Amino acid sequence: MGRKLKEYQTSGVAVVSASFVVLFLFAITVAIFAIANFGLYKIDHRLFTGSAGPGFFTFVYYSFNAIVANHISELIPSGAISQTFWMMEAFSAMFLGLIFVSLMLSTRNKRQKEELDQAIEIISEKGRSVETFILDQYKFPSVDAALAELEKLKAGMVSFIYRISARL
Repeated sequence: MGRKLKEYQTSGVAVVSASFVVLFLFAITVAIFAIANFGLYKIDHRLFTGSAGPGFFTFVYYSFNAIVANHISELIPSGAISQTFWMMEAFSAMFLGLIFVSLMLSTRNKRQKEELDQAIEIISEKGRSVETFILDQYKFPSVDAALAELEKLKAGMVSFIYRISARL
C-alpha cells in the first residue's frame, strides 16, 4: 500500500488533475461573465455597442476573448458598468494565470526536493558503506578514532615537509 501511495505521489496524476481544475475554473469564469454581461445587455442595450441584437453565444465569445485579453468587433463595452465587468474579467484571467503558474512552480519544486532526497539517501548509504569498510579494514573502534589518526598523520607530514624545505 505504501509503495502504491509513493507511486501516486511521484506520478503526474496530481498535476494533471490540478490542471483540469484550472481549466474548469476558466470555463466557469467565462460562463459566469457571459451570463452577467448578457444580463447587463438585457437591462440596458446602450452598455454595449456592436452588431445588432447579439445573442447569448456572442456574449460567451465576448467573455472568452476578454479572458484572453482580446477585444472583438462584434461587441464592445461602452458603458461604465460593462467596462468594469470587462476589467473584472481580465483581472480574473490574470488570477487564474497566477494559479496555474504557481501550480507548475510548486510541482517543479516538489520534483527537485524528491530528487535531492534521493541523492541524499544515496550519498548517505555510500558514506555508511565506506565507514564500515574503514572500520573493518583498519580495525578502528570508531570513525572519530580514524579521523584523529589522520590528523596525527597530517601533522607529522606537515612537519616532515617543513624540515625538508628548511634544508633547501
